[in-house]
Amino acid sequence: MNNSAQYLQAGPFHYFPGYLKQRRQPCMMVTMQPTAKLKEATQTPKVLAFFKWWMTELYADSNTTATPDELQHWPALAQHIAEATRALLTYLGFPLLDASSIEPPPRGAQAPWTKVPLPIPHCEPSLVVDAWQLTVASLNHALQTGKHDTHRLQQQLEKLKEASRFSVSPLLLNAAYQLDLPVTPLHGMLTQFGQGVKASWLEHTSTEHTPSLAVRTARDKQAAAIRLRQAGLPTAPHHEVTNQQDALQAAQALGYPVVVKPLNLDGGVGVAANLQNPQEVTAAYAIAHKHSPRVLLEKHVIGHDFRLTVLDNAMVWAVQRVPAGVTGDGTQTIEQLIAEENQTDQRRPGIQQTLQPLTVNSEATQLLQSQGHKLTAVPAKGQFITLRRTANVANGGRPVVVTAQVHPDNVTLATRAAQALRLDLAGVDLIIPDISRSWREPNNRGVICEVNAQPDLGSTTAGHLYPLLLQKRVQGNGRIPVVVIAGDASSTVFDDVCRELRTEGAEHIGWCRPSQAGINEETLSTARSLFANAMMLLTTPTVDALVLNITDDEPLKRGLPCDRIDRVILSEHHQNLHPLVRDMLKV
Repeated sequence: MNNSAQYLQAGPFHYFPGYLKQRRQPCMMVTMQPTAKLKEATQTPKVLAFFKWWMTELYADSNTTATPDELQHWPALAQHIAEATRALLTYLGFPLLDASSIEPPPRGAQAPWTKVPLPIPHCEPSLVVDAWQLTVASLNHALQTGKHDTHRLQQQLEKLKEASRFSVSPLLLNAAYQLDLPVTPLHGMLTQFGQGVKASWLEHTSTEHTPSLAVRTARDKQAAAIRLRQAGLPTAPHHEVTNQQDALQAAQALGYPVVVKPLNLDGGVGVAANLQNPQEVTAAYAIAHKHSPRVLLEKHVIGHDFRLTVLDNAMVWAVQRVPAGVTGDGTQTIEQLIAEENQTDQRRPGIQQTLQPLTVNSEATQLLQSQGHKLTAVPAKGQFITLRRTANVANGGRPVVVTAQVHPDNVTLATRAAQALRLDLAGVDLIIPDISRSWREPNNRGVICEVNAQPDLGSTTAGHLYPLLLQKRVQGNGRIPVVVIAGDASSTVFDDVCRELRTEGAEHIGWCRPSQAGINEETLSTARSLFANAMMLLTTPTVDALVLNITDDEPLKRGLPCDRIDRVILSEHHQNLHPLVRDMLKV
């Protein structure tokens, strides 16, 4: 957009990877200022309409705390723009712990930029910048045209949601914040929870205890099935097929109905179940082959779809996965029932969404025909209309908790499956008619159709599993003692601090002095910043205490490396520190 047409101008921004005073998350200090065009016009009605539209698009609720009177004043307007950006980050699922109180420019400043500290919820920093710039650009568009570009906003939201998938899981972040665990992003989804010797790494739900051999075996569905059978566990008969003709011959040999799935993918991608004839197999094979050159065809087993989650050889949760569909009320058409279901908080895009919206594709159309219905049909009250063959939540399915109903034999079956593949955490998918009866009963035979080595624990029913996983992997509160020596300090002061830490049980003390860092008597770095050296030590798995000697104003540029300091020791030169650094350390 041409700067001359802008009402608001987004300025430079600065990334603080560490922690500023009394902040629990890193932050992006963004800047903005009103242009003369904004000051010349009375734009309050347009601005208020924008905030109402913004909240409606994100949360289907036009409520806003903005009032016409305060929007006539720049500081209040700037604050509401910051809150609109925060609402966007929350929409993406990220928990925000810190406020975004604006910092007006000093009187007489040449570049009167208003500063806004936006929290970075331990995600990729560019996500916060993109959210900020989208907010400002959307408001500029509304002021310039008097219209709201809903289509463009939805496109940008999809891009942000896609980008957020490659950052730390918001569900794990929420769990870490609940437990007051330190969080250190490492790369992409790989994240350290805790510090030093007490820390643990996770990438989504893969942990340090998850063997790569086990993951590779579980992901190869044929290899996994062979291994499960070796362990004496039930699986469905199957064939790997390399072309359409192979698929049709395998289906004929196994007998209909059958299942077609990519052989080496997780999450229900490309899976088609309960295929009844060659035409359906042909179509399903084409879809599966698009996702992977390796395709598996297996016998379809009649029963319900259950996910049993196993953590450290114990079943901790179980759900029945109900396929996407709607239940008739005797008055509405199937099309109306779908629309009504998609307006529920669980399916509508936004902060409360935990389920995928229901959609009508070619598979749904075929299933409706097989059930004798069209979209305009009115199903009887209580009649369930299925829209997908598989019950995967990613395809619109719904989980129903059945943990208390699982028969002990089925619990053992799930734990044995995880053990057979050497997985510390596993999602065991079991097809069985009745989960409350043993899989060994002749008329209740069940099979393991898949074992997921990196299961999505979900947020609809199993949000509590994320704190449980972190508690199982991180030692205690995940924190090691952190001591700061403020100002230039002699070796004697350093030695006294380390001696005291040893009396408290520390054995491998990490230390940072100006341009130097090490562990105990060993120097590991001589040419890096204090922040970089501190991060090196906090991510070293042997360090059980940390001593930082802060002698300059570096924390004003990067923030402190820890969100919490246990002790601050004042050297005789602490008064030489920048006043803002002393304020950060509460000196």
